[in-house]
Amino acid sequence: MSYIVNRNIESLEEIINEVPMECNILVCRNKGLRSLRGIDRLPQITTLRVENNQIESLQGIVGSNVIYLYIDNNQIISLEHIVGSNVTHLYIRNNQITSLEHIVGSNITHLYINNNNQITSFQGIIGSEVLTLDVSNNQFISLEGIVGSNVTTLYIENNQITSLEHIIGSNVTHLYIDDNQITSLEHIVGSNVTHLYISNNQIASLEEIVGSNVIHLSIENNPCYNEFVELENSIEKVKERYFLDIKDPGFE
Repeated sequence: MSYIVNRNIESLEEIINEVPMECNILVCRNKGLRSLRGIDRLPQITTLRVENNQIESLQGIVGSNVIYLYIDNNQIISLEHIVGSNVTHLYIRNNQITSLEHIVGSNITHLYINNNNQITSFQGIIGSEVLTLDVSNNQFISLEGIVGSNVTTLYIENNQITSLEHIIGSNVTHLYIDDNQITSLEHIVGSNVTHLYISNNQIASLEEIVGSNVIHLSIENNPCYNEFVELENSIEKVKERYFLDIKDPGFE
C-alpha cells in the first residue's frame, strides 16, 4: 500500500505522523525534498520513491528498513552513506555521481546508475555484491575492470566503447552494449556471455560469434545485420555458413 506526499517538504521528518503503519511504499516525487532525514523513523517503509527532488546525499538511509530506493533526478554526487543500509536495489539515475566508489560493503545487488554522464571506469565495483549493473549513458571507453566483479548482467549502452576486449574472465552472461563504437565481435569467444545485445554499432562480420556461448543475439543497425536476417536470425546458421558447426565434433 502506498502513501503519496501531496505537498512540498524539505525532509521526511515533516510527515512521520502522517504515514499509516499499513503503508510500505512512500512516494515523494518533485516536492522540494532536500534530505532523507526521518526515513529511519518510518519502519513500515520498504520502498521509497523520492525522484525529482533536491537531495544531495544518501545520508539518512542507514537505520531505515528501505530495500528499494528510487532516487533518480536529484543532486547526489557519490554513493557514500549507502553502506550499513538495508537497500538492495538502488535506482540513482540522472545525478552527478562520478565513480562507483563506496558501494563495497553495502547490500546492493542491483545498481542502476545510468545517465550520470561522468563515470569512466568500473573502479570500486570489485568486492561488492552487485549482480546487475547499469552504467549506460556515461563515459566508459572500455570494459576493463569488470573482471573480478560479481556482475552477471551489465548494461553499458551509449558509451564510447570500441571493443569487447576484457569481457573474457568476467561473470557477465547478459551484456547490453548497444549504441557504442564496436567494430567486431572479437573477444566474445571464451567469455561467459549467453545473451548479447549489440545493436547500433559498426560490426561488419558475424564470423567471430562462432565458438562463443551466445544463444541470443540482437545486432540490429550494424553492417552485418542484413546477413543475420538472411540467415533467419539464427546463430546455428551462422556457424554453418562459416563451416564451423561446433555441435559436430567430427567436422573438419
